[in-house]
Amino acid sequence: MKIHTNSSPETVNEANTHYGTSPLVAKPIPKAKRVRRSPEALDSLLETCKEIIGSYEEQITIRHLFYRLVGLRVIEKEEASYRLLCSHLSKWRKSGHLPFDAFIDGTRWHYGTTTFTDAEDALHDTVRSYRKNLWQSQNVYPEVWAEKDAIASIITPIASEWGVKVFISRGFASISSLYKAGQTFEAMRSYGKEPRILYFGDHDPSGLGIDAAIKKSFTEFGQTPPIFKRLAVTKQQITDLALPTRPVKKTDKRAKNWEGGCVEVDTLTPVQIRDILEKKLISLIDAREWNRTKYIEEAERESLAAIRL
Repeated sequence: MKIHTNSSPETVNEANTHYGTSPLVAKPIPKAKRVRRSPEALDSLLETCKEIIGSYEEQITIRHLFYRLVGLRVIEKEEASYRLLCSHLSKWRKSGHLPFDAFIDGTRWHYGTTTFTDAEDALHDTVRSYRKNLWQSQNVYPEVWAEKDAIASIITPIASEWGVKVFISRGFASISSLYKAGQTFEAMRSYGKEPRILYFGDHDPSGLGIDAAIKKSFTEFGQTPPIFKRLAVTKQQITDLALPTRPVKKTDKRAKNWEGGCVEVDTLTPVQIRDILEKKLISLIDAREWNRTKYIEEAERESLAAIRL
C-alpha cells in the first residue's frame, strides 16, 4: 500500500477529527421524593459506597455506583433514589468521608496554551510525547465513538495507547460533526483504509436510535457509510454479564414495541469496557506490521532524544 508523503493520513487525521457535538439543552429535573434514612442506615450506605469505590483501581461514575447499590438491593432503582444518592455523596465528599476525586468528572475545567520553561524543556516534552501513526501500515482506520461523557475517561486511555481517536456524541450528534467525520472517512479510503466506528451506547430505544441516525446520516450526505460496530451495550452482554436493567421510559417516543429492559452503557465496569475495546482493536490489526511500526517508533524516539542531548 502506497502512502503519499506530501499529504499523509496523519495530517488528515489531525485536521478533520475534531467533530464537535450538539449543544446541550438544560431540562428542569423534578425534585426527588425524599426518603428518610436513620443515621445508622446512612452510615451503612456510606460504608457500602466506600467498599464499592475501594474495589476499583480507577475512578468510576456515580451512575455506576448507583447501579452497584441497586444490584445489592441497598437502594431502589428510581431516578429519585439516584438524585438522593448524589446529594449524599456531595455531603460526604465535602465532609471528608469520601475523597473529592472518587468519581469520574467528564467536564473540562480550564483552557489554555501549553508553555515550557526553556527550549530544553520543550525538547524533552517532544521526546516524551512522540507518537507514530501506528495505523499507517494497517488496512483499517478505526475511531471509538461513545454516547456519553461518563465513559470518556475510561475509553480514552486505552484508545490513546492504541493511537485511536475518541468522539463523544453526547446523544444525537450534530449534522456538522457527522459530515466532518464523513470527510475524514472518505480521506482515509483514499489511502486504501477501511473506516470503522466502534461504538459504546445505551441499550434503550433512543440509544439504538442513535445507531440508526449515525448510519443514515452518511448516506444522506452522499458519503459512503463506514462499517459501524456496536461494542456495547448489546442484548448478549445484558445476559452474559447479568447487567441490571430498568423499564423503558414511557416518555420515549421510540419505545413502541420495545421488548425487555434497558441498560445504560456506564453500567459496565471500567474493566469490562476496556476489555471489550482492547479485544476488538487487537482483532483489527496485522500484528506483524504493527510490531514493525512500533519498532520504528522507538528508534525515531531515540533519535529525537539524541538531538536533545
